[in-house]
Amino acid sequence: MKTDRRRVRRTLSAVDFAELLTVTSNSKKTFRSLDGKTRRLIYLVAARTGLRESELASLTERSLRLDAEHPTVIIDAGDEKARRGAELPLHSDVAAALRDFLGGGQGGGTSKPSIKLRGRSQDASPLWAGSWWRVGAKMLKADLKAARDAWIKAAENDPTERESREQSDRFQYVDSDGRVFDFHALRSQFITDLGRAGVTLQEAQKLARHSDPRLTAGHYTHLSVSDLAGSVARLPAIPTESASAKATGTDGASTTCADARVALRVAPVIDFSGRRLTTIDDGEPSDSSSPETTKPPTMRGFAVDRGRMTTADVEEAPPGIEPGMVDLQSTALPLGYGALSLTC
Repeated sequence: MKTDRRRVRRTLSAVDFAELLTVTSNSKKTFRSLDGKTRRLIYLVAARTGLRESELASLTERSLRLDAEHPTVIIDAGDEKARRGAELPLHSDVAAALRDFLGGGQGGGTSKPSIKLRGRSQDASPLWAGSWWRVGAKMLKADLKAARDAWIKAAENDPTERESREQSDRFQYVDSDGRVFDFHALRSQFITDLGRAGVTLQEAQKLARHSDPRLTAGHYTHLSVSDLAGSVARLPAIPTESASAKATGTDGASTTCADARVALRVAPVIDFSGRRLTTIDDGEPSDSSSPETTKPPTMRGFAVDRGRMTTADVEEAPPGIEPGMVDLQSTALPLGYGALSLTC
């Protein structure tokens, strides 16, 4: 019997990730010659660019365009996993931290190590030298433990709270569900935070450098119930019976089957199999697309609501791409739209 040996990763909340960065920055310990501020910067760049360990280790001063109107980081084709090369935008906070790092300031890390490689100029040396990237998970695990220890110690004067924190899985490398937060999870953090920020799936796919959007949506996004709750909260309120009657002009009147058929002919119906349906005179929807031309629709927006959906918001998706559950949950579909059933 074969077992699934894939590692299930998780992401941290914004508060937990910020706390991890703070504790790491204040750490007096070094790991493979990297001090706390430098490790903090590495984690920050990883979680705001999606760069992998080996890609981060390949960065030099030449890789950075920090003075451009839109700061970017460039990955050479030989250093990228897909061997295509890429230029990625940098968040303003990350660009500022990197400038500080290269300038020898203390806000974003210590100054860049003075390392000269034979036959190469100074600005071609690695930003973060050493073999740390081969054991990035071990490095992050140690900093997670430090963050957890500091969090538990903060409750030392409250025995009940301390016991509660000791039983919690906060900042654990492996949580109670068996999910890990290793170095590669910082890439998951990046893509999930893009979803939380409301970027489109297409934009997230490009930033993640995925060839298939299903990989972006299915394997790297870890939106929690609290994330999705905000999308559900954007659904329109259900009108009261009297308000609904006044708005439709049916106050005191009864709705006939003929009225319902007229409504069906006016409003197109889209089912969740990806087919656009039309209506015929007897009120029953019929499939208006042929098997050869049927393509599932995709809905705009990535993990957050983009407003009430209209027929203009439905686009043709590439063959085989089905709308994800996040898309369906976060799109503010008009209540009852396409769900009318005639019984007469």
